[in-house]
Amino acid sequence: MKRRKLTRREEKPAPRRIPREAEVFDRTGRSRVQRWRDIKAGTFPQPIVLGKNAVGWYEDEIDDWISSRPRRDYGTSAVTPGVARAPEAA
Repeated sequence: MKRRKLTRREEKPAPRRIPREAEVFDRTGRSRVQRWRDIKAGTFPQPIVLGKNAVGWYEDEIDDWISSRPRRDYGTSAVTPGVARAPEAA
């Protein structure tokens, strides 16, 4: 059986993209301080040290974090069917 020679593109996967601070802010809406709090709590991806004063994040990890966020539901799910609501104060 003959083996097919791989091209350079097939041999190497594309490098992971590393967005920096400003782009991560634009994509997540999280301030720098809130991101660091979330990192410390383990709810946001760890940054990658790019240099003495530079960090970035793997784009695929940011995409996964965004897709894991719960969706806001504006439907009637706030009121559970069959459960009486408390009367509103006048």
